[in-house]
Amino acid sequence: MSKVKSTLISLMVLLSLPMLVYAQKASKVPSISSLSPASATSGAGSFVLTVNGSNFTSGTVVRWNGTGLTTTYVSATQLQALISSTMVASASTASVTAATSGRWGGTSNILSFTISAPPTTAPPTTTTTTTSTTPLSISTSSVPSATAGTAFNTNFAGTGGTPAYNWSTVTAPPPGLILDATGKLTGTPNTAGTYSFTVQAKDSGSSAQTAQKAFSMSVAAPPTPPPTTTTSSTAPLFKTGFESGDPAFDAMNVSPDTVTTSTPPAGRSGNALQIHYTVCGASDGTCGSSSQDKNRWSSKIITPGQTHFFMRGYAYFKAPENGVQGQGAQRKLIWVGDETTAGGGGGSWDVILNSWESNAGAPSTMRLAVLGQGSTCYGSQMVDWMNGVPPLNWDTWYSLEIEVQLNTLTATVPYDGIFRVWVNGTKVLDRTDFKVNGNCTTPFTFFSVGRQTNRYNYQAVDEYRYWDDVEIGTSFINP
Repeated sequence: MSKVKSTLISLMVLLSLPMLVYAQKASKVPSISSLSPASATSGAGSFVLTVNGSNFTSGTVVRWNGTGLTTTYVSATQLQALISSTMVASASTASVTAATSGRWGGTSNILSFTISAPPTTAPPTTTTTTTSTTPLSISTSSVPSATAGTAFNTNFAGTGGTPAYNWSTVTAPPPGLILDATGKLTGTPNTAGTYSFTVQAKDSGSSAQTAQKAFSMSVAAPPTPPPTTTTSSTAPLFKTGFESGDPAFDAMNVSPDTVTTSTPPAGRSGNALQIHYTVCGASDGTCGSSSQDKNRWSSKIITPGQTHFFMRGYAYFKAPENGVQGQGAQRKLIWVGDETTAGGGGGSWDVILNSWESNAGAPSTMRLAVLGQGSTCYGSQMVDWMNGVPPLNWDTWYSLEIEVQLNTLTATVPYDGIFRVWVNGTKVLDRTDFKVNGNCTTPFTFFSVGRQTNRYNYQAVDEYRYWDDVEIGTSFINP
């Protein structure tokens, strides 16, 4: 009788797992609760639409009647998108949604935006509308410079004509920035370079005047991390600069692509670990499945295993050679687990510092995520998306450091494991309730960098990653 009872309980647990996975995936689908403004009058001109809701990420896009708009991510509960004058030129009702692409994304509920016809009542015949005879002009002389990955805010001003002025762009500003109808240019530029764009002001006179002016704006690259120094108070468990005579990782998965030492891109000296991914993109299975290519990594076995450790390395992501970056592409950056050999072959994966590409097409950026699993102890996968953390850009060196401490085996929700992440020495994640565990009782022994890259819709992949000055220790390392 007890055997039947045990079998029934096992079946109930197995049947509940799909619902847990579904609930976890559903929690990442965006939801919208309100729009501001919620309506407009036809012919009113362009304006910024604020979308309030939940589960927004830096890759969430506002859609107007199914068409994606240029979207600024404000927070996990707010997005902003520019509505052009042509979209509200005539009376109608538009459908507004928010969509997040990728593995955990989806499309939100629909809210309606009403575009009303202007009033038809003529003004009294005794009313005289006057228009300023002073020509309208844009008085702003220049635009401040910005830094990629850093929030930006400036205002345009005008003189003459009849205030108030309605502002718009004739040609687009740097990617990531939006000019609203009040003349405020805001957002987070995501690509370094020098950009030229044209701004237009329209006054409120009965015979409206317009003025246009061209501007040049410089967007600087994020600062390069400083040369490696160590503040560890204890000797590292492992340290290599990939120079001749330095300790090597125990295994490199090299076929058919390449993992080797190479001269690094500008910003680091000596040698660095180069990892090259190439996938042809065929849909017939000859190049891998539609969602994942092959693993590439360099790894190190640490004995004895660790229950609490720090790992720091310098990472560089070269923009793909073929220009294909792919919305939702996954790139595993740092992988640690309890495997018994450097090439895999034992234990299960446990915790990964990941990046997921957030924008389709070029230029795109990568946002950080952490995944963890104690497969036979606590069940399903858990994810922390680190919303609000500035994205990683291509062709830029970053110092990435993680701290991991296993939760106790007897811990229940909330768990007591630790996972912390630093980017260029700045802490961007501090979790002390994380579910991280080896294979129940086995501490972490396996550390690797690079690991793999995913692609979608059979897109070809041809990209390089570089790692330099990797260190594993028992205290904070820092850049």
